[in-house]
Amino acid sequence: MGISIMLICVSSTLDCLVPTTVTASISLEARASSWFMAVSRRILPVQFDAAFIADSPLSWICRNNSKPGRPGSETWILHASPEWSKSNLEAPADFVLDHLLTEFEKFTTISNSDILYKSAHRWRYALAGANTKTDSLWEASIRLGICGDWLAGAKIEGAYISGLTLAAKILQQHN
Repeated sequence: MGISIMLICVSSTLDCLVPTTVTASISLEARASSWFMAVSRRILPVQFDAAFIADSPLSWICRNNSKPGRPGSETWILHASPEWSKSNLEAPADFVLDHLLTEFEKFTTISNSDILYKSAHRWRYALAGANTKTDSLWEASIRLGICGDWLAGAKIEGAYISGLTLAAKILQQHN
């Protein structure tokens, strides 16, 4: 998929009264993601609040109630890997719930009888990623910048890195 950006600049300066068009062709890939939420009857005795998981249908797990301002029931969010999500995209919710809970049991002491509530959700186009060699785009001639997690990784870190690199490009122009 390509993105075409058209910018019409209106300004009191003569050089900007003519519409300006900037076109960027970027190849985007959107990957599926499945997640699962489980509310437990008891606090799980694990030594971590979040973990990246390798070689598993799970890719990331997080104790949601450990985040600031989120007290309450023991709640875990489980993210399935993009590969597992893609191959199970059309699977029934019960299958996803059971399979991811079984995987989660390998890393904790939770069992099905501990679960008060569980829910599964899937996004067909959750993890967007651009096929570029840059974390941000900057067109200095018209002072147009583009950044986002889709350029530098589909996580909050990607959004931060993309914004940081765009800021550096802008500052470099002004120094």
